[in-house]
Amino acid sequence: MDPQLFLIANIALDESGYRAWRGLELDRSAFAWLEGEPIFNGDAAPIASRVEELVGRLGEVEGIDGNSFVELQRDGVVLTLVGALVGEEAIVRWHEPLATACRLCGQVGGRGELCALMAPLGFGVQVTIGGDHEIELVEHDELAELFRPHTGTISMISSWLLARANDPNIDRDAFFRYARSLGLGRIDEAPLQQQVLARLAEVDSDDLFAAATQVVALHHAGTVAETFGSAQQLEGALSRADRRLRVQGIELLASLFPVESEPIAFQLLEDPSSFVREAAMRSMAYFRSERALRLLLELRDTLDAMGLAQEEAVARSAHPQIDQRLVALLEDPELFGPESYAAIDDPSAVEAELEACDATYRRAYQVIVFIQRRAIHSAAPRLVELFLEPPVRAMRDPLALALETIGGPDVEAIATKIHHFRFGMGLALNQDDTRRREILGIVERERDDGGIMHFEDLTFDELTQLLEEQFIDPEARQNEAPSTLEFYEFMEQWPEVTAHGYAVSIDRDDYRIHLEGLYCDLDEVDEERRDELKEAFEELCGEATQYEVDEQSLYAWWT
Repeated sequence: MDPQLFLIANIALDESGYRAWRGLELDRSAFAWLEGEPIFNGDAAPIASRVEELVGRLGEVEGIDGNSFVELQRDGVVLTLVGALVGEEAIVRWHEPLATACRLCGQVGGRGELCALMAPLGFGVQVTIGGDHEIELVEHDELAELFRPHTGTISMISSWLLARANDPNIDRDAFFRYARSLGLGRIDEAPLQQQVLARLAEVDSDDLFAAATQVVALHHAGTVAETFGSAQQLEGALSRADRRLRVQGIELLASLFPVESEPIAFQLLEDPSSFVREAAMRSMAYFRSERALRLLLELRDTLDAMGLAQEEAVARSAHPQIDQRLVALLEDPELFGPESYAAIDDPSAVEAELEACDATYRRAYQVIVFIQRRAIHSAAPRLVELFLEPPVRAMRDPLALALETIGGPDVEAIATKIHHFRFGMGLALNQDDTRRREILGIVERERDDGGIMHFEDLTFDELTQLLEEQFIDPEARQNEAPSTLEFYEFMEQWPEVTAHGYAVSIDRDDYRIHLEGLYCDLDEVDEERRDELKEAFEELCGEATQYEVDEQSLYAWWT
């Protein structure tokens, strides 16, 4: 799956500020960026000199692959940017100029926020427009909180990308018009929705409004209570058969009359409107039948808007057996047995076998997410077993998040392992220590006494092997030394240079490799390249703890 970066910005900016903003130079140096991160780091190449030019070229975004797009609109004094950058080319080329343009609004009186969500990697970036111009990496629980107000927009973009995958000729403007109007037809053409509204109209408006505050609806209009603000406004919406109420009516009905409304909810799962279908799925949280439980636990190969609605329903489900059934799924050998993932390490595996592994992993991932969302404490022992010996290494990341959410004695017993895993050490790395020692050249030379083992003369090819086989974290760094990736990029350009550092014992939770410095025998370098190498070496290593350069060699070491 190509990486996808969703961009959502809402900025209050008056007319004079808007005009001034369009004429500003697109200067990113005026702002702080995320040092050391792969994106939003201030390093993207400029593609326009002024905001006006950038705005005029937004149509080029869609030309990259047909999936990417950026929409910029003004409604009164609010400037809104919504977009999806799909694939590495679109992300690298466009995300930072767009972020810079949004941040420049703060220089002409604008106030607001830019939120960026990287899917499927699961992290986001929050940018404050105006004030202190803050930029912050957001992960884990904070990520859900940041994007809660934008779930409807994200759902709409995701639905568009899925729709385009099925039909490359679909018109985005028409699709978004349909989505923003909730995709609902005339009320007299929707008999099931008439039935829902008629049943709700019988309920006292104050009781109905109280129920609305308990319904968490993943839709861009927000909850019913947030939308209408008072019982009287809600009652008026009922009399008008308001579209915003129609799409969420089944959830309200389910919260008030779960037994009577369940048959209607299942029928609405077939509604022509995707928004009605998603609302019907969310209403499954209130039902206690076996049929509803089977639907909630129906695992999917892909995560789309319907899958998000299902996840929300599982998180809030009142079914008395749901926790027990979810924990039981952790014992399913098809989902969590090593044999289901054997093809991943089999060089002779065909594409169909690898795709089957991916589909199985996505279903297993859903089980872990469901358990994490419900914080099922009885699942902790099995989750710990899987974290320590997962059927596939990629599974450790969602398992770590689930364990951190659940907590308890079982999790505390391996807390240091989880902590070091989060920082790219220990179980985050390939555990084949024999192979690691072979690449580092310390098989016979140095005994592992449970501490650290030093190595020298690591070549570029050997560092490449360490990275490809996941023995070293690309972002790892020894205090103020460059990161692994920075060492790699330097040695790629100058393969005559070797690295030195240390490996932490496999017996420790912080098992890892850190590079501490570089060395080069200048006799190994063509004479015409030496001066250029010295300049590059000084640029990278000039601030090292120990820095030695003469006519015979180059040496740098960081403490």
